[in-house]
Amino acid sequence: MSRLASWLLAAAVAAPTVASAGESGLRLHPIPGLFGPEDSACGTSGRTDNLISPALCDKLAPIDRRQYWGQRFDALITDRFGEDQVARDLSTPPPSGMTRETLMSRTLVASLHVSRADLWTVPRPSVVEAHMPITATLLMTNVLTGEVMFAHTVSTNVQGLMGRNTYQAEAAAQFDQHFDAALVRLVDEAKARFQPNTVTAQVRGRNGDLYIVDAGLQKGLRPGDQIGADARVVFADAHYALVAPALDTLSVGQSLSRYVAQPLDALTRPSLLVVVADTAPDVPPGYAAAIMEEALAAAGGFALMPINPAASAIRAPQLTAAGIESRPPALPDYFLRLTVAPLEPLQAPTNVPSVERRVQDARVFLEVIDHDGRVVFAVEGKDLQIDEITDGMAPSTAQRRDVAVRNAMQQAAQVLKAGFTPSRVRLAVASADDGEVVITDPAGALGLGQNAHVVRAIGRVSGVQGEVWAPVAALEVVEFGDGVAKARQSGVEVARVRRGDQVVQDTVGSLSASRFHYAPCATAVAFRGAEQPLFQALSFNRFAAGFPGAVQASRFAEEAAPLALASLSPDYREVKALTARPADLCFEAVHNLTQTGQKRSGQSFVQNTYDLTVGYVLKRNDQRVGAQGLQQTLTATAVPADADAAHQDLSVQIDLADFASDLALRAAKALTPAP
Repeated sequence: MSRLASWLLAAAVAAPTVASAGESGLRLHPIPGLFGPEDSACGTSGRTDNLISPALCDKLAPIDRRQYWGQRFDALITDRFGEDQVARDLSTPPPSGMTRETLMSRTLVASLHVSRADLWTVPRPSVVEAHMPITATLLMTNVLTGEVMFAHTVSTNVQGLMGRNTYQAEAAAQFDQHFDAALVRLVDEAKARFQPNTVTAQVRGRNGDLYIVDAGLQKGLRPGDQIGADARVVFADAHYALVAPALDTLSVGQSLSRYVAQPLDALTRPSLLVVVADTAPDVPPGYAAAIMEEALAAAGGFALMPINPAASAIRAPQLTAAGIESRPPALPDYFLRLTVAPLEPLQAPTNVPSVERRVQDARVFLEVIDHDGRVVFAVEGKDLQIDEITDGMAPSTAQRRDVAVRNAMQQAAQVLKAGFTPSRVRLAVASADDGEVVITDPAGALGLGQNAHVVRAIGRVSGVQGEVWAPVAALEVVEFGDGVAKARQSGVEVARVRRGDQVVQDTVGSLSASRFHYAPCATAVAFRGAEQPLFQALSFNRFAAGFPGAVQASRFAEEAAPLALASLSPDYREVKALTARPADLCFEAVHNLTQTGQKRSGQSFVQNTYDLTVGYVLKRNDQRVGAQGLQQTLTATAVPADADAAHQDLSVQIDLADFASDLALRAAKALTPAP
């Protein structure tokens, strides 16, 4: 057994105490450890998900330091949340009348994670202004299901003047004080935000093996949620849900409770799980996900479903101590694919002696992906940081890139909140014969290959608002057109579907004007002239945002693999988005940049002009079947007349980012999909 696993197990079986769930119904089991340094350049896992300065490795990475910070975290949790809400010994028998599974469903493992502890410097006369940015996260993970039920992140930046040659040693000497202050702030803010609630539902009736309860989506219940001692939500509508008990039967009139750690209205929002597709080396995946979740939380409008990267290591000892088996958590409604793409900074002299100008552009691309693998919404966020640098004194490049990336994320999150508004539609089953189901779909809500669920009216049930519909069968759409969709049953057992049944689907507008799926070609981008490193991510995002067809990210299963989702729940194995699937057609983005002229701008600057063409080519079996391109003249930002080719290229890349984004989106919208 590893040293890490040993002290986790020791934490799970501590001095005996009386099992208690506290007044809120939830109890906390703090882990006296620190997670994150092992997956950084300081660690030995081989992964660099987190950003820790080499100068600070000795303060965080050794096992004794991780234990030290973990014990400090444990003490703060106990002090702020109260001893009566802390469970020390998970092997303690539950109170009379409560099963061990119920008690563990009300037990949250509190763990401390660090995704950034870095050093930045700003030159000053004879000294440096040293900055120590720290990002730490508190996660509360349900012992029974592995669901992260509460997350809070803080980012701090302490600064001070230090010697030019000694700042690393000075910063390391001061680190404990600053990290401790960040830790105190983290726990204090988490305590203020922690709002335990209870979703209570009463069993009102029965339909076959399922039980009808009088709480649904509007009260925060969603499919996959655990409720009561051992029941799981199978289907949920606005005012009711159907649940299946895993072991025992339920009885009409029985009350079931689900304990949650956030306001109930937050549970009614679309749930998102962030998957980092690509990012820059100085914004590693763990840190990128943490600050993206921060931006989404600040924007509101979403129920975040973060993944605890240490879930397996944390939960296994707790489940062993409790003597129970885990239950699968609910799946997110959607995945949020994240690409972080800061451009290289551009620094150049100005007309003012000893003053230089530095420009830092950053882009963030978000694609919302449903369980079937289709991109249902796509947005771009951007930010530009401009510094006037006098005698070399300015914030570090790393600092400005970090600000630009964070601002771009915040902008993207706001656009996502405003534009991404999924809604539930009900479509009538027109006919069903020999396993083929014909569905009336005049607005094109169903897409090819999409999973859909058939429900049937079972009438009114006392105590439940409105008519109750129960799930009957699972379908996969195989054809659509002329206002109808055709589907076949995809479940293990073939159920009898009949006219009058309905298909319930959560959708974002019309899904597709084509019966085909589209994904990037093997050669995703064709450049002619100067290349644009940003263009591959940009062209996919803009194509997904504008093209009226079913677009999929061909490498999404590979991009999500580091999260090891199937280890959290076997249900993830059934999610099409997490399985590599070939598309029917592919698209190749075309980018052609040709310099057409140059003119003087003032006494010491020149301004270049270019013809920029951006478009897409649709291909089937390597044969072109459609294309659309748009051209625009680009008048670039003036550069020093003596600037070398590398400097001119960096400058035009910043200009290109906006021009290419606009042209790509318009070209995608104008492109006619294959029928």
